[in-house]
Amino acid sequence: RPVSKILSKKYISAMKNKIVLLTIIHLLASVSAIPARDPEEKDGSSDCDMKRFDIPEVVCDSKGLTVKFEQKGALKTQLVVKDHLNDSKCEKMYEKGENSGKFSVTYGTCGVEIKNKTAEFTLMVLRPPGEIRESAQTRLIKCKYRTKEGKANKSYQVGDLRTVTELPSTTFSDEDPTHELLILNSDNKPVTETDPVTPGTPLIGKLRISPKSYFGSIKNCYLAPDQKDDSKKYKIIDESGCPVDSYVNGWQWDTDTNSVQLHFKAFKLLDWNQNHIFCEVHYCIEESDCAPPTNCSDTPKTCNGPKL
Repeated sequence: RPVSKILSKKYISAMKNKIVLLTIIHLLASVSAIPARDPEEKDGSSDCDMKRFDIPEVVCDSKGLTVKFEQKGALKTQLVVKDHLNDSKCEKMYEKGENSGKFSVTYGTCGVEIKNKTAEFTLMVLRPPGEIRESAQTRLIKCKYRTKEGKANKSYQVGDLRTVTELPSTTFSDEDPTHELLILNSDNKPVTETDPVTPGTPLIGKLRISPKSYFGSIKNCYLAPDQKDDSKKYKIIDESGCPVDSYVNGWQWDTDTNSVQLHFKAFKLLDWNQNHIFCEVHYCIEESDCAPPTNCSDTPKTCNGPKL
């Protein structure tokens, strides 16, 4: 072959290698000019900071649910009830930094209701607000309500001078339901010493329940001459809530006064000086759990002794 042709090929090959080497050097220089990013840095905060969101407590009451939370991070936090993003009652914004707060949802809003003694919703934790990123979370918030029982008692006297002596009603603290038991005449007025009660007088036992978000029912009601545990007792309402005496009618729930109303006629056993009425009280968050019994027509009503 001609020497000039061989030299030409070697020269071209050498120039190609030089161009490749210069290109690689240029790329390395470009990459090294990009500032290195701290692996802990993400939009001004670390991964740990962005995901720091704790719920130490959920408070359940008769009006709704309250989520108590603690957070830390360089981003604002948006709490939203799932599927209710544009409802101002169902979302709230919280400032960045280390702080604690509360997020409340009232029953009847945001699709949250009590069903089968349970209320729940899915809470969306958006950091940053309005965006679903890796730092976003969802939490299932649930409240399960228990029913509650107590005792109500009231004394009244049947005789020549019939009086009503009011006794303290049972009370419960905080959000617990309470009641007040009154004895009223047919005019819906409290019975007093100046309003004598004669045998056979129609009376109303009114058991008012507070707060109004609760319902009530009664069972195992009886009369006694005093408040001693070992005293003789005369049952007027049985375990099912049905009357077992001919002078006692079935009880009903009155929505207007938020009370259980028991209609009966005044009477006492022959050897008694006073009547004290006692009932077991059942509180419910759902009306169906405190509904009056429907099969009382099958309950026999008896007279267990001489009456006055």
